[in-house]
Amino acid sequence: MKNHIGVSKTEVLKLLRKISIDAVVETIENLAFMEVIPENVLTPYDENLERLRAAILINEPFTGELRLIFTKQLIRRMIANACQSSDGILPEVCNNIKSTSASDISDKMLEDMLAELVNIIAGRIMKALIPEKLDFKIGLPEIGEDIFLETDGASLCLEFISEGSPFWMVAFGDGFLNADFHLAS
Repeated sequence: MKNHIGVSKTEVLKLLRKISIDAVVETIENLAFMEVIPENVLTPYDENLERLRAAILINEPFTGELRLIFTKQLIRRMIANACQSSDGILPEVCNNIKSTSASDISDKMLEDMLAELVNIIAGRIMKALIPEKLDFKIGLPEIGEDIFLETDGASLCLEFISEGSPFWMVAFGDGFLNADFHLAS
């Protein structure tokens, strides 16, 4: 099915997938110096993984929500890697670390790192999705323990692997699939 300007939902979903993958991969590789590999299939939910979820609302020009789900172990490694760099990346997280050992990283630091990641990734996705003449507004990140979430209502669910650990990005909301916004690319 095509919209009034002739762009199919399939084409829009492909574009959203590419923009999202690029935003996640580039952000994590640039901040944490870790290779990120997009997966083609989603692995079954594993209740034994200790995970955190970061969610941020998209308020304008459409409503939606973006979520990142990471294992706590992977976030600790990301922080340790990011804080070994001396170029001032994430000072609000790294200034509180006495060493770059993953065991020295507090739960508060995990939450701060996830909040930064979801904020940066949401901003990159929105900037790529909408025309420059439109502004976008996003909410404040909300961090919490991950709970099992059926993703049937998601516009897009992506799985990635970094250092052998899976993590996920989920976009909710029909606005992500509104092809009129995607003419920016």
